[in-house]
Amino acid sequence: MSYTDSAPAQGTLALQGVWLHDPLDPQESARQYRYGGPPGQRATETPDRLDYYAGRELPVVDYSPHRADSVQVAVTVPFGPNWSDQLADFSVFALARRSLTYRDSRGRNITGRLSGYMERDERHGTTCSFDMTRAVA
Repeated sequence: MSYTDSAPAQGTLALQGVWLHDPLDPQESARQYRYGGPPGQRATETPDRLDYYAGRELPVVDYSPHRADSVQVAVTVPFGPNWSDQLADFSVFALARRSLTYRDSRGRNITGRLSGYMERDERHGTTCSFDMTRAVA
């Protein structure tokens, strides 16, 4: 039996850094990366096609009804006692072959595909970068 004798709480969620998790198992899979997020880039693309016709100098644009929302992310994983564990968690996310949920301190919340995962060695640790593209989970 569930408890239902209270009103829903209102408030705002203040996240620090970047959070990733499997939307089917958020409590067990959620990972926080404190040193992530900005500077990143957010992009929205509406695919189109330019058609050129004989006798016309300029093309005709054919707009697609589709849209692609994405965020480019860079996360710094500093050297420390859990450095290798955090990199291993990133590898699990990168190889998951399933939709993941990304959230950050700027209020972005994207469920979709993680792609383009790369690790770059730094003096202070490792910078992990990837793209998140919104998709149906």
